[in-house]
Amino acid sequence: MRRFVGTLTLLLLLVGGLGPRTVLATPTFTDVPATYWAYTQIEEFAARGITTGCDTKLYCPERGVTRAEMAVFLDRTLGYANPPTPASQRFTDVPPGYWAYAFIDQFAQLGITTGCGGTEFCPERGVSRAEMAAFLIRALGQSPLMPTTPTFADVPTDHPQYGYIEALVARGVTTGCSTTGNGQRLYCPDRGVNRAEMAVFITRAFPTPAPIPSPSPSTSPSPSPAPSLTPSPSPSPSSSPSPAPSPSPSPSPSPSPSPSPSPSPAPSPSPAPTFDPRRYIGQGDKYNCTDFANQAQAQAVLRADPSDPNVLDGNRDGIACESNPAPRDLRPVPR
Repeated sequence: MRRFVGTLTLLLLLVGGLGPRTVLATPTFTDVPATYWAYTQIEEFAARGITTGCDTKLYCPERGVTRAEMAVFLDRTLGYANPPTPASQRFTDVPPGYWAYAFIDQFAQLGITTGCGGTEFCPERGVSRAEMAAFLIRALGQSPLMPTTPTFADVPTDHPQYGYIEALVARGVTTGCSTTGNGQRLYCPDRGVNRAEMAVFITRAFPTPAPIPSPSPSTSPSPSPAPSLTPSPSPSPSSSPSPAPSPSPSPSPSPSPSPSPSPSPAPSPSPAPTFDPRRYIGQGDKYNCTDFANQAQAQAVLRADPSDPNVLDGNRDGIACESNPAPRDLRPVPR
C-alpha cells in the first residue's frame, strides 16, 4: 500500500508538470477526488495559493466562474495575493465594501479589464470562454494573433475576441470544446467557464508560479527558472573548447588566452532576448529607469503594467524612460 501511494504521488507530479510543487495523494477538497478529470490542476491551483476553495474543504468544480472570481484568480496568479485598497472607487457596481473590491481594481490597473461597459465591471456576471481568452492573453502581456484562416468554425475572423482566442490556441492553452460532424473544430466562445476548467486554463497559461519573483535563487527549486538560466551556462561550453586546442600544437598556449576574452563579452547580450517585463509587475518601488538597459525594456514594463507605480512615464504621454538609450519602442501606451 505504501509503495502504491508513493507511485501515485510520483505520477501526479509528472503528469501535472509541477516539479517540486507538491500535489497530495490525499485530495485537498472533498468534492474533487483523485479520479476527477481536473484533479491535478485543481490541486496545483490550491498549492500555489490561487484558490482556497468555495467553502470548507470544497472547491465547487462545476460552478461557473464570475468576473469577480476571475479577477481574484488572475491577480493571485500574477503575485497580487493582497492588493492594496484603492484610493477611490473605480467601478460604480463595485463599492469599497465588496469582497473583491481591491482585486478588481488591481485587475483594471494591470490593464486586463476596462469593465463591462460604461463605468461598470459586472462582478457577478459569468465569464464566457471568449472573455476568458482575452483576460488570459492580457494577463500574459501578449498581443492578439490575427491569422487569415480561423482555427475554429464558430470563431470567425470578425469575432470580437478572435485574436485573443487564436493567441490562446497558439500557446497550447486550449484545443477547443468539440468538433462538428465534418471534423471542424469548435471553441464554444459564448459558453461559460466553470471552476474546474478555469484551473486547467490558468495552470496551462501560467505553468509556473507567479511570473514575478525578483530574486532568481528563490525560484530555483521550481522548474521555471531553469529555462531562464540556460543562456548563462553558455560561457562554460565556450571555455571548454578553448583548452582543447592547447594540447595539439605547441603555439596553442599563446592563442588560448585570445579566444577566452572573446567568449566573455558574449554573455552580456544574452539577457536581451530573455527580458521578461512581467517579472517587474508588483515589485513596488524596487526599480526605476536606471534599471533598464534601454528604453525598449522600460516601455515593455510600462506596457505590461500601465498603472506605472514607479513613474517610468513621468509626463504620462505613454512613453517610458525617454532618456534611456536605444533600442527604443515609441509606441505610446494608453494611460
